[in-house]
Amino acid sequence: MKGKYRFTRLAAHPNRLGLAVPPHLEGDNIICDLTPVVQQFSQLIMSSNSYIWSRAGHLQSYNQKEKAQQNPMRAIKGDESPLSYLQAAVCYRELQQYSYYKDMQWDSQRILDDQYIDKMTRLGLWPFKKMIRSLDPIFFYDPLHHPVVIFYTYQSTDGESIIKHLHRFDYEGYELKTHSRMIASNDESSFIWNRIGFN
Repeated sequence: MKGKYRFTRLAAHPNRLGLAVPPHLEGDNIICDLTPVVQQFSQLIMSSNSYIWSRAGHLQSYNQKEKAQQNPMRAIKGDESPLSYLQAAVCYRELQQYSYYKDMQWDSQRILDDQYIDKMTRLGLWPFKKMIRSLDPIFFYDPLHHPVVIFYTYQSTDGESIIKHLHRFDYEGYELKTHSRMIASNDESSFIWNRIGFN
């Protein structure tokens, strides 16, 4: 892991408040401009003459020069700092809430870090065993120099669980591939705790 940075969960939250984002509406004829979703993040901007739209549950970016529908993340630019990649990973998840692939459990408030877990443990509210490894959000470059962001979220559907979210960005720009998987459940009978760092 090259260039590793560790963040708090607060760094992953949208940090430009007061911007009105569209409601999560569903329907065949609903079209909404998702530019305000991107504008919630201080290190991200929309590319010149580009727009991101949700059209009846399909996310598209539109460039006035190219006149083409593209991956929505292609319309986003940033300063290429570790924080910008963390924000882009969260922004991607926020944009997905306007698509058919929305995650009903997604909320940036569900992102975990060690300080938050310690606080919940002291209050007797942490439903999992003691951790051995950190669950702070992290950024690093993989061996092919692709930016990577990993963060963990707490889920409460069908019991309580921790989900690992991996985001691997293209070598240039903010297009990405994602992978999510459950790494812990409070149902001990269905999980081998030592494999993911709990004891």
